[in-house]
Amino acid sequence: MTKAIALGCIDINRHTLSGSFVCTQSKALNTPVLLRSYTTTDSVDGLSTAGVKIWEAARATSAASTFFDPIRIGFQEFVDGATGRNNPVESVLAEANSLWADAASRIQCLVSIGTGKSEFRDFGNNLAEIKRTLVALATETEDTERRVYSNQENLGVGGRYFRFNVDRGLEGVVLDEHEKQATIVAATEAYLEDPRVNDLVTGFIQAKSPQHSLVTETDREKYLTWLPYLDPQANHNKARDLRTDKSTGEWFLRGKFQTWTSEPRSFMWLHAKGKPFFRTAGISGHRQVN
Repeated sequence: MTKAIALGCIDINRHTLSGSFVCTQSKALNTPVLLRSYTTTDSVDGLSTAGVKIWEAARATSAASTFFDPIRIGFQEFVDGATGRNNPVESVLAEANSLWADAASRIQCLVSIGTGKSEFRDFGNNLAEIKRTLVALATETEDTERRVYSNQENLGVGGRYFRFNVDRGLEGVVLDEHEKQATIVAATEAYLEDPRVNDLVTGFIQAKSPQHSLVTETDREKYLTWLPYLDPQANHNKARDLRTDKSTGEWFLRGKFQTWTSEPRSFMWLHAKGKPFFRTAGISGHRQVN
């Protein structure tokens, strides 16, 4: 089974950047293709995939052989992406790096969800057995998972890569056995009750990107000790009385402050323990705007 992949990132300038893609295969040369809702500087927009509709992308990525016919989009036919990228976690990282130069430091977590581990099997002696083995090899996901897990530090997502995959109970459930929903639910719930999986879920919940790491406990105590003795109104009045040169802070009011006041749903944070004149200029400018 192939998946739709969502990419998301909060830009430091308040913008939310996101997109999604699905994996499929070009039937002509059996090459992997990504159908994107976005463009990157190094992606190629083919004649067939430019302007592809959502339903066409969904149909292309799920066109599993023997279940669905290939779909023609433009000049090409596409089949199930699972035959080439059933576990597209490496494609996710590649796409993130194409979208954001500092992707590794932005990524809060990289989550991969499987559809159940497959059982080991012999290669086979007859044509039918060999065919089943080749299909299993083509859709293998655990080799990719082990490769990414072993290299997560080098990939820049160390401690922030999480793989969830039911480890037993789903080996005998194949693609068209939707009537085995009770088996799927029971196996999944048993998997989630495993203490090791609970630890993995906790790690996922607490994961933070390097750009959004929490303040250290030492600094937290320092800030809590300092904050109760502040009187913002008194500090503002004092700074306003001492600000004899009205041009102080004008560079700020004409720059980022002006941009902030003109953009809808914008947010600005003045982060400084000192700089009283700077803060006073901002407060005065804000009052004039309103």
